[in-house]
Amino acid sequence: EKYDVDLITGSTRENIHLPKEYLDRLLSSYSENQIKAYVDGAFVNLTKGRVYDTFDRVKSNDSRTDAEGMPIVCGLDFNVGKLCCAIGARIGKDRIHWFDEIVLRNSDTFEMAEALSRKYPRATIYPDPAGKARHTSSTKSDHQILRDYGFTVIARKAHPPVRGRVNAVNGKLRNGLMTIDVAKCKELAIDLERVVWKGSDIDKKDPERTHITDAMGYAVEYLWPINRGFVGSIMR
Repeated sequence: EKYDVDLITGSTRENIHLPKEYLDRLLSSYSENQIKAYVDGAFVNLTKGRVYDTFDRVKSNDSRTDAEGMPIVCGLDFNVGKLCCAIGARIGKDRIHWFDEIVLRNSDTFEMAEALSRKYPRATIYPDPAGKARHTSSTKSDHQILRDYGFTVIARKAHPPVRGRVNAVNGKLRNGLMTIDVAKCKELAIDLERVVWKGSDIDKKDPERTHITDAMGYAVEYLWPINRGFVGSIMR
């Protein structure tokens, strides 16, 4: 026998027992669709659509003049077919402005290190954590090659959860704490627009896509992880 059921949903915003900083943290960390689902209790399909849905080619665009002299941050993804580096300036404590990119095809870490050393020799690089492992084709790891060129290399011991990395990027974009010089970061802008979900993971079927947003995400997630101070949904 079937019954008609009126589904009642509730919003986290209405829970008077939760501290305000908890809700603020959720709103700053989640994308618009995640806020609808996890905060407001709406039914939203989170396994389809754009990954970086908070990016807007006009609203997120900027060509800042105050980035000169600021610490240079590089996110780096190791991929033989398309080796990508996103270059940004950290402005103050919470802001990041991406103003350049290097994309090398059918290349290696040595060539990327050479290119970066010519343009940004004092950069701090936040690479793919997998690059700490040595390869059969080289006696050195990708991370060690970068260090040998004089770069400061900082990476997690293992890959952060994909959702955590994506949420860190989307949170920065939504709160206006991340800008991109779209004219100079053409690959990054295209990636932000075109990368989509496939189930609970990022769709990797297009070999041209995801590499430079992955690169950027390694830096953003390390510098501004969204789960710091929380275990699951409970504050420490």
